[in-house]
Amino acid sequence: MDNEKLNELLKNVWDSLTDEQKEKAKECKTADELLKLAGEEGIELPDEVLDAAAGGALVKITDKYGYVTWNVYRNGIRSKIFEWDQFDKAKKFAETNHISTEIKTQEEAEAEKQC
Repeated sequence: MDNEKLNELLKNVWDSLTDEQKEKAKECKTADELLKLAGEEGIELPDEVLDAAAGGALVKITDKYGYVTWNVYRNGIRSKIFEWDQFDKAKKFAETNHISTEIKTQEEAEAEKQC
């Protein structure tokens, strides 16, 4: 995506923020801090903005009943879930979105959102 389109998307996000959210955003010193703030504040970021941000992980989660899901995290925030038999789909999604396909633990993936 070109910078002009990205800037337009970011301006739309900025315009949708409350004054309080804008003040918090101004205090952030890095893109990671901004992404963390978006997650904490429930701010919806377009996929194109998330795709432009670095970071992410492919996570295998097994629940207490042994059911497995493949989760794709972007900057510590779970963004997509695939069923146990859809690993190839999850891997392709991660690759397409410039997310590492190295399998991490849920704790490792969530730690990426900490500033």
